[in-house]
Amino acid sequence: MLEPHPSYKPATIKSRKQFHVQRNNMQISIFKLLYSCFGSL
Repeated sequence: MLEPHPSYKPATIKSRKQFHVQRNNMQISIFKLLYSCFGSL
């Protein structure tokens, strides 16, 4: 989906993990939004 900026380099594994968590949460929220839209049809 969204690729980080080329200059983006996680300083630590913690920040890299946090980045993945944020991306996963964004995908889940998008899925819930689509599900709520199609579920109300």
